Amino acid sequence: MKRNYRMLIPAAALLIGTFAIAAKTVNNFAPGVRTLMLAHNAYPDHGKYGDRLDRAISAGVPFVVEEDLAWVDGKSLLVHGPKAAGQDDPTLESYFFPKIRPVIEKGHEGK
Repeated sequence: MKRNYRMLIPAAALLIGTFAIAAKTVNNFAPGVRTLMLAHNAYPDHGKYGDRLDRAISAGVPFVVEEDLAWVDGKSLLVHGPKAAGQDDPTLESYFFPKIRPVIEKGHEGK
């Protein structure tokens, strides 16, 4: 059986060219490309780590904030699940929004 390699070479060249172009293309939404900071669990946890959100904000924009939420007694608590909820746990309304509002408003103004 005779094999025809004439189509294989252009196909391979096209494939290699496509990978070369894709490698040079920057994905502006890939992790680490646009984000300066990823603030994981950026809320006080039973009296500890109270400066996490402030440090993330001070790093500059853009940044990402990950918060654990639990709905407990009609409040959106920043806590690791409802079983871990305590009396002093912050809420989105009392802790997160007041701190992040100035950043959002400044960005909305066009910096």
